[in-house]
Amino acid sequence: QPPPTSLLVLHEMINSILVILFTFMIICDHCLCTIPDQRSILIEFFYATGGPHWRQKNNWDTAANECTWQRVSCSSGRVYNIDGFYNNMSGTIPESFGYLSKLTYLDFSYNNLYGSLPSTFVNLTEIWHLKIGGNMFSGIFPEIENVQTLELGGNQFSGPLPYNLGTWSNLF
Repeated sequence: QPPPTSLLVLHEMINSILVILFTFMIICDHCLCTIPDQRSILIEFFYATGGPHWRQKNNWDTAANECTWQRVSCSSGRVYNIDGFYNNMSGTIPESFGYLSKLTYLDFSYNNLYGSLPSTFVNLTEIWHLKIGGNMFSGIFPEIENVQTLELGGNQFSGPLPYNLGTWSNLF
């Protein structure tokens, strides 16, 4: 005797849910694999900006934990501060840089950095101190928020500044 209709409907629902969950797991696993870890991001940045020729580069791309690298600060193992002020950096900032999601302080002032800022900079939602003046950045400045200290002078940005710049109440 065949099972009751309600049992068949329940069985089909469970199968559908399992298919959805399995698909979600594959998608999430793929997403997690495509976002590099902070050490890989910093190493890519180091070589993309002439790291071997930086003025101060102690421990960069060594076996040492990235939180001990010169001019990098961490909290709870996550990079929140990179101070690259006047450090002979030259090159472009890689797209992966915007995945340093806990970054709050970034100073790349007075180097030889050029090109557009990565589109992933919009992911830097916790950044409040951004100093990139004295470089040769170009292109459109990305829509970032929460910035309190902003230095852009000496670059070649084009287009409008972020639409919400006037609402940044804590901007110095």
